[in-house]
Amino acid sequence: MRGKKTLAVALGLSLAVAPGMAFAGAGDTGKSTLQETIKRKGDGFIKLVPGPGEKYRVRTDITSPGKKRSKKRESMVFFGQLTDPQIADEMSPARLEPVDPAAGPISAAWRPQETLGVHVFDAIVRNMNANSTSYVKSADGSYADLEFAVLTGDVADSQQRNEVRYFRQVLDGKTVNPYSGVKITPEINEKYCNQGLTGRPVSQDWIDTINQEVENKQYVGVQDFNDWTGDEQRRAGFWDPDLGGPSSNEYGYSKFPKYPGLLDRAQENMKAQGLDVPWYITRGNHDTLVQGNIPANFEQFGLSLADIAIGCYKPWPNNNLDPNVLKGIEGNDIFQALIDTGQIGGLVYGLTQGRPIAPDPDRRHVSKYEFKQYVGKSDDQHGFGHVSPDQNKSSNENASYYAFNKGKFRFIVLDTNAEGGGANGNLDNPQYKWLKKELNKYSAVQLKDNGKIKRTSGKNKLLVISSHHTLETMDNPTPDEAAGVCTDNLEPGCDSDPRNSKPIHLGQTGDDNVQDLLLKYPNVVAYVNGHTHHNAVKAFTRNKSAKISGGFWQINTASHVDWPQQSRTIEFFNNKDNTLSIFGTLLNSAGDVKSPKPGKSAAKMDQNELVALSRRLAANDPQMKDVTDGGGLGRAKDRNVELVLWDPRRYWK
Repeated sequence: MRGKKTLAVALGLSLAVAPGMAFAGAGDTGKSTLQETIKRKGDGFIKLVPGPGEKYRVRTDITSPGKKRSKKRESMVFFGQLTDPQIADEMSPARLEPVDPAAGPISAAWRPQETLGVHVFDAIVRNMNANSTSYVKSADGSYADLEFAVLTGDVADSQQRNEVRYFRQVLDGKTVNPYSGVKITPEINEKYCNQGLTGRPVSQDWIDTINQEVENKQYVGVQDFNDWTGDEQRRAGFWDPDLGGPSSNEYGYSKFPKYPGLLDRAQENMKAQGLDVPWYITRGNHDTLVQGNIPANFEQFGLSLADIAIGCYKPWPNNNLDPNVLKGIEGNDIFQALIDTGQIGGLVYGLTQGRPIAPDPDRRHVSKYEFKQYVGKSDDQHGFGHVSPDQNKSSNENASYYAFNKGKFRFIVLDTNAEGGGANGNLDNPQYKWLKKELNKYSAVQLKDNGKIKRTSGKNKLLVISSHHTLETMDNPTPDEAAGVCTDNLEPGCDSDPRNSKPIHLGQTGDDNVQDLLLKYPNVVAYVNGHTHHNAVKAFTRNKSAKISGGFWQINTASHVDWPQQSRTIEFFNNKDNTLSIFGTLLNSAGDVKSPKPGKSAAKMDQNELVALSRRLAANDPQMKDVTDGGGLGRAKDRNVELVLWDPRRYWK
């Protein structure tokens, strides 16, 4: 691909991709959504079909562009954004799948496409590799090469060690074994089965059955209706690809067809391609909390999610729990409701009476400290090597926010997760104070509270902020201390940082909120994030009384797990007319657009077909709009974009 892109440049409004471009590889490999989009079509089990490409939409919310900028522009930095693959160990006993049919605050506790997570993530990576040359030409005729990528969180689905390993293996180009569960030996039976609330060693008959399941890498869980007993109505919120959708359409899955063998096919080893450029990471709420909501150390009646995860009893399927009793319950209260002894079908019933499964010590939840270690040593520990020594020392090695330089830019990566629980985020006070120091250090021009200009001795860099949460979703007032104090850095689901997290700083409301802080610094040009599973671009501008006009762009990109399963490349240009342009280009995964016909055996599906099927399942998920804030795709003006803003360097003199 390198050096083979030609573009027709429209001087005033947009760029169009020249016709007749050839692409190697299967499916959408090598294509961006400039050449081809993917559209939902029809009723019933909706099909996906190729659609026309989408040109860049010029956004003038901050300032208008110069008409001759294409004849002068110069590329400054070109990077990729990967976000929210939420790679799941779909057989983990600690998953809160029964919540899913009830939807509500933590809907998407289960997805029909989730078994294919590693395949989709690899396909996302493959297409970013294949689009590593810019689509936008500098004035000298050159096209920039992709320099690095930022991962804006939720790479794992539920804070488990094996999920962290899966995403690392995909990014590193290793062979991934996505199956979880180990054979039960007498030692395993004693250590992981005969413990905790259940105290139930597994019988020899079940050991023989389970060990055969492990040998065959056989899926066990809510998607296999053979693992259910009794009331068929309880299955209505799930889909078994061996049988097709449930007879009841109460939750919208009856239209789903058969794809025999899919669950077991998804457990087979997969050789990943690996990302070709350095990558830097931040954690999301799913990397921090069990299914993104609940601390792993939550315990009642001697039972914790951490113990359940590695053990031999999966509470679900459970015909005795009516998911409707969970409707409207807030995320942090779900687990309490499930273990309520007044609930005949609660979690306790599932663990004391439920079906045994293969345990796995590798399902244990990882602490923040361990997460930092597990991402590896390359690329300055994929960002964590840039953590300030002072912040590391004062946080008991738990600081997970950092900054690094790329040419004229400084990238500031925040950890916006609420350790105390809840899907939405915040900034604790130590991190807020560190952020303020970073902004001061790299901004010689600032704004006072009254809007007047203040000049300092700071160094000047163009500042790009990155985190998991958007400013709008940083509305969680829960302090980290609500999770309880850890006994050591390896204990998950608790607060290992000895510093006081309060006062908590929110994104847009309250004293000293993050939005107000960023707008005081003209050098802040962009805020890149995920979390919403939704393409959305928004300008944040200073009020008219400020002596420096303008603001920054928030670039929020859809997820890899839900429809439309996209990533984005981002490139900054100096227009040499006192403005900058930020080009955002959406990439679909590298799977085929056309998915396998209903009824096709998954044993005969190749990698591209599995990825295509995952995308179609995601497009048909009845919870899509609830989960992705309007459907994931966003508006056309939030997808392929040219975002124009004032160049803050005009104030540096």
